[in-house]
Amino acid sequence: MPKPRTLPKIIIGLLINKGELTGKQMLDVFNNDLSEFWKVSHSQLYPELKRMVAEKSVTINSSRQYSVTNLGKEQFDQWLNEPITFENRDLFALKIFFVRDGKSSTLVSLLRNELAVHGSHLEHLKTRYDVLFNSRSQIDENYGHYLVLTRAISRERDYLVWLDQVLLLAVNDRMLND
Repeated sequence: MPKPRTLPKIIIGLLINKGELTGKQMLDVFNNDLSEFWKVSHSQLYPELKRMVAEKSVTINSSRQYSVTNLGKEQFDQWLNEPITFENRDLFALKIFFVRDGKSSTLVSLLRNELAVHGSHLEHLKTRYDVLFNSRSQIDENYGHYLVLTRAISRERDYLVWLDQVLLLAVNDRMLND
């Protein structure tokens, strides 16, 4: 089964947030704003833009600026609200990047979903730890694996704390404005 195309959603998100952009301007945004968690090359972007024009999710004007169509906006909203699983967890940072309102129900939903996914993953890691390292001799025999697993547990715990904090802020902001 082919992997879903994510680049079109990113392009549409950029156009929604920034307005009309040329391909060069999009590459600049990728390099300056998204490069910490998503990279794209010239050879990926331009064929995708051509495909998106043909699919009518974006249009291009005589100044070579792209803009999003209503169809593109619908596709983006649908993608933004699709649940994230552990298999596609890399999309979380990308999706929240495009959330403009800290009080939005979309943000709250994304955060709750992410908490569930990573809470479940933390439980899995802790179970693996209990099975593999329930004695000092097991730790000593597989010390590298022990280090990697304890780091993964620590990383998940820290991430869950951050998610809890951000969710609390988002929920409190929503309550203050309702």
